[in-house]
Amino acid sequence: MYVRCAYLVGDVENGKEAEFDAWIDREVGPAIAALPKVREVRILKARERDDNAPGVYMTLEHLYDSAEDLKTALATPARDVVLEKLKAILPLFDGELLHVNYDVDRRPVAN
Repeated sequence: MYVRCAYLVGDVENGKEAEFDAWIDREVGPAIAALPKVREVRILKARERDDNAPGVYMTLEHLYDSAEDLKTALATPARDVVLEKLKAILPLFDGELLHVNYDVDRRPVAN
């Protein structure tokens, strides 16, 4: 499995958090879900952080079967739709949008 995470590091304009979060849920999440070969999309909203943790406001996580599938998805016009949706709401966000791709080694947990 292969995962791409978009980290929104920073803060939303004071008083605009509900508007920002709703746009991500209603517009950006479905646009990511429309990417070809995507298996799952998760929107992780930070609610509590350790004192020394980075200021990640939100993480947008999408899963693929392989790095090649992610590469295929990012090379399609559907990605342009995702970027347009993000650009429409990012003026309310003061910070950075950073991406990290992960190769996932899943292991069963013994209880």
